[in-house]
Amino acid sequence: HRRRDRMRDAWIQAAAGRAVKRHLAARRSGSLPARLDSVQAIVEFGDRLSSHQASYVLMSVMTAISGAPGSVGACLAYRLELSPDWKARITEELKRAGFEALCEAPAKVAPDTYRFLREILRLYSFPMVSHRRATRDLKLEPAYVAEDEFYHLSSFFTHRDPEHWADAEAFDPNRWAKGCPAPARGAYVPFGWAERTCTGAAIGT
Repeated sequence: HRRRDRMRDAWIQAAAGRAVKRHLAARRSGSLPARLDSVQAIVEFGDRLSSHQASYVLMSVMTAISGAPGSVGACLAYRLELSPDWKARITEELKRAGFEALCEAPAKVAPDTYRFLREILRLYSFPMVSHRRATRDLKLEPAYVAEDEFYHLSSFFTHRDPEHWADAEAFDPNRWAKGCPAPARGAYVPFGWAERTCTGAAIGT
């Protein structure tokens, strides 16, 4: 049964890949009209991506959207709609920045966008809770975790801790403005805690 299930899954994945390639080819040729969606964003890369590369990118996006990128992306869109002034500033800033410059140094050429994103990652990081197994006894008064026991970490509560954040529940991108104090070590962990932070943090950002 397992072999049959693996063969079925492989066939479904191959069929999905062929369907994605056909759709991309139709959008690139113009036989299907342009639409404001994730496919169009990849189509607009033009000849910089081969058909194989474009389909790979699109399928990666479709997979990722069900996890952290999709969750944070939805919260980003939600907050932009609630913040029309920031939405206008970010739209104008990204128009001025240009694609190549934005890829090279996003924080430098789009500081308002970067501040907004950092605040999104503070309040809406994903997942809310993760767990680890203690490799040794941990004595953190008043808590104690014995070796091999599981313990939980929560970026949700860490990012809302008034001990580290002024007006912690408020959405305020200006807390990331130049000259503002940096958060304490371990207080801002949208991509997890060392030594197991997300290896895709820069790409995710």
